[in-house]
Amino acid sequence: MKPVAVEVPEETPVETLRTLFHEHRASVLPVVDRQRAFVGLVTARDVAAAGLDTDVLDEYVLPFGSHLDPIPCVARDLMRPAAFIVHEYTTMRRAAQLVVVHNLAHLPVVDRAGRLVGIVSALDVLHRSVFSSGDGVFA
Repeated sequence: MKPVAVEVPEETPVETLRTLFHEHRASVLPVVDRQRAFVGLVTARDVAAAGLDTDVLDEYVLPFGSHLDPIPCVARDLMRPAAFIVHEYTTMRRAAQLVVVHNLAHLPVVDRAGRLVGIVSALDVLHRSVFSSGDGVFA
C-alpha cells in the first residue's frame, strides 16, 4: 500500500486536477468530502475525457485535443465512486482477491472512519505476493 500523497476535495476545479496530475506524476487522485471521507477516484483518463489537453494525455489520448476548451467541472463531476474499498485491517490475501477477480488497477484503503489512508495498486499486490511470506494487514 502506498500512502496518499495528495487527496482532492470534491469541489476541486478540473484545471487544478490537471496541475496535480502533472506535479505528482499520478495516474489517479482520490476524492474526499468535507470530512475527509473517501468518496471516489478521478483518473488522468477521466480528465482527458472531459476535453482537457494535458501535456502527456494530449500526445497519447487526445492527439487533436489542443483546440478543445476545457469543460467547466469539478472533481465530483469526473470521479468514479470506488466499486470496492478495503479497510486497513484487511488482509493482503483479500485485497489480492479483489484486485484479480475484479481486474482493479487501484484499491482504496480506508480507516474505521472512512478516511483514506492509502491506495493498493495491482502492482503492490503482485510485489507483496512475490516478496513476502506473510499475509499481513495494511495497518
